[in-house]
Amino acid sequence: GSSNANSVVHCTLKALQDMTLPGDKGSMLRGVLGHGLFQAACRVGRRSCDLQCPAVHHCAYVYLFQTQRPEQHRVFERTRDIPHPFVLLPPLDGKRHYRSEEELAFSLILVGRAIDLFPYVVEAFQRMGEVGLGADRQGYRLEAVESLDGQDRRKTLYRAGQDMLDLDFLRMTAEDLRAPELSAGHFGLEF
Repeated sequence: GSSNANSVVHCTLKALQDMTLPGDKGSMLRGVLGHGLFQAACRVGRRSCDLQCPAVHHCAYVYLFQTQRPEQHRVFERTRDIPHPFVLLPPLDGKRHYRSEEELAFSLILVGRAIDLFPYVVEAFQRMGEVGLGADRQGYRLEAVESLDGQDRRKTLYRAGQDMLDLDFLRMTAEDLRAPELSAGHFGLEF
């Protein structure tokens, strides 16, 4: 199973026209993923999710974006909002203007069972390419999705026009995240 693994996927979008985006693209990409996931996952045709659906415990959108506290789970018993099982890593370059055919890349870390919902993530970004990005809804194409590991290896899981997804991820383990031994001296931390 995927419960103890993490997977990092690197997504590349290609602009279909000149576009202007916010300098901070994190919340925009998160919104794109959320809207696209809802469209891809909701099978009862609702306009919004009220968590009253009979499929609520089997829904990719709910699991990723309206993450529910597991019953009888002591860790989160005092917490109303529990962590979502993904981390979005947007580009931090502040770039706002993209020419047609220019690429925008970002990464997602899928945690545990969220890895199994990867096909919904791909469909979400494909669907939202037709809706478009930014205030002017400028279209894009999901050009490629790659799997990364902690050793600088990458593997293509999807390329534009491809019908099937490769679901054989490179996995990132705790060992991959272990920092190298640091000798005495100075180091910098950038937030």
